[in-house]
Amino acid sequence: MRLGSVNFEKRGKVAIITLDEPSKLNALSAGIRQGVLESLARIEADDEIRVGIITGNGDKAFCAGADISGISLEAEGVQKFLREVLDVVHTPNVALETNTHNAPGVIRPVGDDNFVHVIMPMHLG
Repeated sequence: MRLGSVNFEKRGKVAIITLDEPSKLNALSAGIRQGVLESLARIEADDEIRVGIITGNGDKAFCAGADISGISLEAEGVQKFLREVLDVVHTPNVALETNTHNAPGVIRPVGDDNFVHVIMPMHLG
């Protein structure tokens, strides 16, 4: 099933999320972000699914990083993105964990190690 720019497939207890913009090296566009969020919501709503696999279509890259051409880097755009992530987590208490300014960080529900959202740093200068 097509969700945004992602193909979602359920095989028994396994959900397969395939990023599907190989001409853009599956960079995280608005369509891929939408598809991943919808896929995660489907996985969370389905008690039968025990494993989720994220893969990428094409033979050059799994995911080239962020496609910032469609993402607002103003405060409102960043707030919208974080609200979408928190909507998937479904908890009032989350932890933001980082090590250094140029290393990936994670958002995770406090007291629940079953979900982690990775945040990648970007240098825009």
